[in-house]
Amino acid sequence: MADMISRLPDSLISQILLYLQTKEAVRTSVLSDRWKSVWLLIPKLDLDSSEFPDYSAFVGFMEKFLNFSREEKSCLYKLRLSIQKGESDDHSCVTGWIDFVATPKLKHLEVEFGPVKRECLEVMPLSLYICETLLFLKLHRVFLGKFESVSLPCLKTMRLELNVYANETGLDLLISSCPVLEDLIIVRRLDDNVKVLRVRSQTLTSLSIEGDFNNDDVEALAEEFEYEYLRVLIDTHRLKYLNLEENIREFDILSNLDSLTKINICGDFHLEDNADEANIRKPYMVRNFFTSILGIRDMQLSWDAYEFIMSIKLLPLQFCNLSCLEVQLHFCTLKTVPEFLKRCPNLKSLILDLFYSSGAEQTRLSSVPRCLRSSLEFVEIKLMFHVKPIEMELARYFAKNSVILKKLVIRLEDSVEEDDQAVLIALLTLPRRSRICKIERDQSYLTQWIHNAVMRKVQDLDILSCGWSYLGTELMPFSLYTCETLVSLKLCNVSLPDFDYVSLPRLKIMELIDNIYSNDALLENLISSCPVLEDLNVARDVENIVKVLRVCSLSLKSLILVLDGDRYTEDDGWEVVIDAPGLSYLSLRDDQSKSFVLSSLSSPTKVDIDISFDAVRSVLRNILLKRSVVRNFFSRLSSVRDMTMSGTTLKVLSHYMQHEPLPQFPNMIQFYAVFYNSDLEKLPNFLESCPNLKSLVLELEEFKKNEMLILSSSIPKCLRSSLEYVEIHTPISGAEPEMKLAKYFLENSAVLKKFTLQLGCKRMDEESIIFRELLKFRRCSVSCEVVVEV
Repeated sequence: MADMISRLPDSLISQILLYLQTKEAVRTSVLSDRWKSVWLLIPKLDLDSSEFPDYSAFVGFMEKFLNFSREEKSCLYKLRLSIQKGESDDHSCVTGWIDFVATPKLKHLEVEFGPVKRECLEVMPLSLYICETLLFLKLHRVFLGKFESVSLPCLKTMRLELNVYANETGLDLLISSCPVLEDLIIVRRLDDNVKVLRVRSQTLTSLSIEGDFNNDDVEALAEEFEYEYLRVLIDTHRLKYLNLEENIREFDILSNLDSLTKINICGDFHLEDNADEANIRKPYMVRNFFTSILGIRDMQLSWDAYEFIMSIKLLPLQFCNLSCLEVQLHFCTLKTVPEFLKRCPNLKSLILDLFYSSGAEQTRLSSVPRCLRSSLEFVEIKLMFHVKPIEMELARYFAKNSVILKKLVIRLEDSVEEDDQAVLIALLTLPRRSRICKIERDQSYLTQWIHNAVMRKVQDLDILSCGWSYLGTELMPFSLYTCETLVSLKLCNVSLPDFDYVSLPRLKIMELIDNIYSNDALLENLISSCPVLEDLNVARDVENIVKVLRVCSLSLKSLILVLDGDRYTEDDGWEVVIDAPGLSYLSLRDDQSKSFVLSSLSSPTKVDIDISFDAVRSVLRNILLKRSVVRNFFSRLSSVRDMTMSGTTLKVLSHYMQHEPLPQFPNMIQFYAVFYNSDLEKLPNFLESCPNLKSLVLELEEFKKNEMLILSSSIPKCLRSSLEYVEIHTPISGAEPEMKLAKYFLENSAVLKKFTLQLGCKRMDEESIIFRELLKFRRCSVSCEVVVEV
């Protein structure tokens, strides 16, 4: 086997090594002389200088790699450097490295330095600002010098952290010169040379501005860098998420924020009592800011922002669209909670993060705002230590007055263990207005509970974390991976730590919904290490890290895979690989992956397909490049008997058929298809690929009743010999293309037994017109029954 692999071309071997970490790929160089330099062809590099004996060894390694790249004229697509160096280490070599790799093929660049003196920061080369293929850029503790022009036409994600800039004009130019930028994170430092931070972008959807201003820095540098006069100006029209964690001295919003749905305000506004002009106008500035975000749906507030909102008595702010709220509170301000909730009439989820403060007194909360009576479903109260009477009164207030509350959680960051049982009993005995309300102690002991269940030989384990935030990686104990009695496992919204060994010899059912995995290999090993697994359901989104999902199982019978997410991801590597020869049911719902590989698939009985091969998002421009992927995928499904297909997938196939016919499905007897109006004319072509079809159900999407429908005059084989049941599942109103579709089946289906329609008419006379039209149509099958459902 080793000799066979060694005979593969270098280009193919380098693609195989691409799936390994850089340090693992380098280790293959010791296999033989043949492998000594193959790893140097890999188009990505991920290095951490701390993993080398010293900084000089790291520099030597990089120089060797780049010299080889020059000789072979190879290019990097992705480069990530994490660098820790001392004061005596050369601080100019990285500039040359970036200048070399900033080629027309570089897509992903991350450069991160550890703590270093300001004068020792590496300077970014001018070539970086004109890298026209760059999609993702992260710069951490570097110096961005002066430049005259920027051309980053493909950059969608940019993270600028703790950098120093030649001047604020350069940073402004860098941001505004990225025509497709969507995600921007800026972490400020006090000495970054930027007094006025301007964020101007017509495409930005996510913006985070953070500040690393600790008290020592402020005291030492405030006079030199005029900290008191730092300003933020935001001019973005499409912003959906805004995170402000910087201590804001002054800011302006230059555009409307109607598209904003989520905001996180964790900084301070520094509203001093001084009578100078800046402090006199600052409350008006802050009020104008909050007025511009009244349509927000999800908000997180610092105690400073909360107290400012509560200070507005005249024309108080109303957040009518707010659904989720997390707010920091001091104990002394708890009495204002009902008043604040009056300003959130449709709130569904509330998280209160409480801090101890002097002056806290026992308060009886009485007034009941509208959201408690009609919308509030989830409340979480976070505490630092044990529950005091004032917090118990707060919990009692929500339990007693919330009409539709589903869950009330008390979460303690630190507690005295002997108090836990008393607290839990007190919580469980609180009177509740909502009959469906569950009151829970925090989930910090969940790891131990699961471990105890494993030790007691649990057979069925179902863990559902609330969907507002992922639990920590400590949640799932390592003992779960070696539970030899487990038959059914369901995990939702949890994090799974990496493991060394898995033994789940009896597990037959596994559901993994929206979990976090440390890497692709973890999920692959978990699935392949279940020797009798029969039923698997994996749902992911683009935050789940797993980009290449491999399902390898000899015992698997049913497989459901879901990948949702409509935001851009800088990495193009979303793939699905399935090796399950015994599979009888397959369901794929995936609008992200570009490649689906089915191997060793013998004869699946039923498939449910809703995939786009990532062609629809690119307006099908790449369908020619994807033809082989589409062809191979559906060829593997040629023996299926029952198929359901979405309109998205049919649209891809409609374009595919312009260049070559579909693979044949000779065994398929049932077909449920969703057709968009523009693809319906291809229906006979689809049916031509199903020569023995017996049952057909059509669902019409985006159906335009005033457009012409022209169906091919050729009659597919299944209509002449096998089709017995047809249903148009979408209610029809008698439009010409709808009736033409009905006529097509009635007049051409030789053995049709039942044709079913659903009517969606507004008036009785319209229904009678449709009945008369149907009676006029000639029926090719004398035994055909027409069923009209009203």
